[in-house]
Amino acid sequence: MSRGRTRLAYVASHPIQNQAPLLRRIAAETDVDLTAFFCSDFSVRGYRDREFGQEVAWDVPLTEGYRHRFLRRFGPDDTAHAFWPITESIGRILRAESFDAVWCHGYSHPNTLRTLLSAHRAGIKTLVRSDIFEGSAQGTGRLRRLKDALVRRIFQNVDRFLA
Repeated sequence: MSRGRTRLAYVASHPIQNQAPLLRRIAAETDVDLTAFFCSDFSVRGYRDREFGQEVAWDVPLTEGYRHRFLRRFGPDDTAHAFWPITESIGRILRAESFDAVWCHGYSHPNTLRTLLSAHRAGIKTLVRSDIFEGSAQGTGRLRRLKDALVRRIFQNVDRFLA
């Protein structure tokens, strides 16, 4: 990360309303070259929130003020889901475009796991920020121990955690 400008890839499931101002601020920095990669565009298109039982359409710009790309995706794509959509591999993109670091929003989605693994293998620094905390962990017994072991293994490949 010593070439002058740090090439930073931000990876998230979709454009997130409360993250957009932060991404615009980072993009305005002279020493950071930010590109955001999103696995879905459902939040930009508008969607039906199943939990709240209503249509959601943000009235603020979610992708203005910073460079971004939507990854090619496969499978259902109407909301953020624990498994869908699956996207093209971002590892190839990270290597081809010589990113210095990748910042993942979360760590449990298959796309994020693939991104962290690909970046780690390519020697690209990994950063993780998540809304998940110990108190939100679920499960007991063997399932809980398995989850804990998997999370520890994932975290061994993360260079920095962001608050």
